[in-house]
Amino acid sequence: IVYDDFYHKIKSIDDFCVKVECDTFYSIISPTEVQPIPLTDELLKKCGFREIVEKVFVHGEMVNLVKGDNGYCLYDRLSIDISSLHQLQNIFFALTGKELEVKL
Repeated sequence: IVYDDFYHKIKSIDDFCVKVECDTFYSIISPTEVQPIPLTDELLKKCGFREIVEKVFVHGEMVNLVKGDNGYCLYDRLSIDISSLHQLQNIFFALTGKELEVKL
């Protein structure tokens, strides 16, 4: 997530608070204070995607994304708009059974 203009890893979440990792400690914040991490070409590359032609990104043989005017879209099997890293992580796991490695 994005909190205070920095990326943080979520440790836990419920209806009332989000517990995030902040270097060597955890911080508890309101869910209204966090934002999803938006997808970018640079972030996709940090997740192991490679751009095979302009605006087309692939990860192995399973996950293909195309960049459109309003973000990215999964294609080949389904047509699903993806705007955040969290959405991509969930879809990647559903398709491959593996966690998406993220090197922020």
